[in-house]
Amino acid sequence: MTAEAPVLRRARAEVPHEAPASRTIWGLTPRDLAPVAGLVVVVAAVSPLLVGNAGRLDTSITMATFAIIAVSLGLSYGLGGMLSLAQATFASIGAYGTAIVSTSWGLPPTLGLVLAVAVPTVVAYGMARLIVRLSPLALALATLAFSQLVQLAVNEGGDLTGGYIGISGIPGLAWFSSAESLHALGWALVVLAMLVVLRVRSSNRGRALVAISTDTTLAKSVGIPVNAHLASAFALGGAIAGVAGWYYAHTRGYLAPASLSLDVSFMIAIAVIVGGRRTLLGPIVGTVLIVLLRDLVPGAESHGMFYGGGLILALLLFPEGVMGENWTARLRRIRHRRSGAAPTDRPATKEA
Repeated sequence: MTAEAPVLRRARAEVPHEAPASRTIWGLTPRDLAPVAGLVVVVAAVSPLLVGNAGRLDTSITMATFAIIAVSLGLSYGLGGMLSLAQATFASIGAYGTAIVSTSWGLPPTLGLVLAVAVPTVVAYGMARLIVRLSPLALALATLAFSQLVQLAVNEGGDLTGGYIGISGIPGLAWFSSAESLHALGWALVVLAMLVVLRVRSSNRGRALVAISTDTTLAKSVGIPVNAHLASAFALGGAIAGVAGWYYAHTRGYLAPASLSLDVSFMIAIAVIVGGRRTLLGPIVGTVLIVLLRDLVPGAESHGMFYGGGLILALLLFPEGVMGENWTARLRRIRHRRSGAAPTDRPATKEA
């Protein structure tokens, strides 16, 4: 059991859990649900400021779309240690799926949602079975190559995908005809995605994923089915990204190859790293920061330098991400520095 200890200690630290008696709905405790409740409160407080302002509502809808994709990457990368540069591609697959059946076949968006989730899930699972054995760098490069192949297929898709022009006339959502209602729906989907990831984090599967990302060899030695767990997490991430694609297609009404391109995957990866990949709120906070700061950058051509410089600065200031920092210890150090007293040597506690 000596080899098992480091892996299990890390798993318990990353995914704290309580006794079953203290569990609430869906096996989650009030402490587990605190980040979700915090996001709901913030969105509820900000929403009245957006009413009637088309520009702000559009930005919020964009944030919600990207936040769902970021949550999906937070699952595969934050828990499983798999950096995927194909999350926006999975969203694009879902978006094109619902767009095609809605415009060409006349199916309602509700059936399009089933397709938008099912196809990315199957594709992600099949892909994961092939690449989870690779090193982290090779896995990231494999997802990058996959994204390029999908974009090429979309560009050359002819009448099916609309080619370089894209697909227009995608029907909206009948029950969500106003920008305000689409804003509410988008953030409700973010909350739902958070709950799904939170349920995984608090389960034995989540603890197994943390153990795998900590030390794959030790995880295998204690009998954890590494490849199966990684593939299922990757597939679930693809499913969540597919929901984002469905939401994007039916809120925008138009879809082009550049809509959810590789650039978006890079942006999402940076947002997750900046926010804190091992935290539940980190990917969302990172996405909000990136979208807000991106709007301040004049011209898309400068975004590459902006993203690179922002990532370097964030890693220097917050190595574990904005939400991954131990804020209690940081504030204690500042307080002791101001008072001139030496800080007490206490063990750091992991932020949820």
